[in-house]
Amino acid sequence: MSKPNKIVYLKWLDHCRYPGWLDDDKSYPPMGVETIGFILSETDDYIVISNSLTDVDSANDPFTIIKSCILEFHEVEWVKGRKK
Repeated sequence: MSKPNKIVYLKWLDHCRYPGWLDDDKSYPPMGVETIGFILSETDDYIVISNSLTDVDSANDPFTIIKSCILEFHEVEWVKGRKK
């Protein structure tokens, strides 16, 4: 990899759908999600992460999360292949 990517933990709210016939008097909240991944890029509005990186600058399954949906954000420190 040409540069080290930060590893992060995110807790965020996801938009979701409730299929089928539903009662109008029920609440249908967003789904809480926890994610760990490598930061690929970041703007003021969103962050892009990946669950896997190769040694030739390739990322698997890039995933964009809107920052206004993030509830928690922590950098994960990694030393010699083990969590610090």
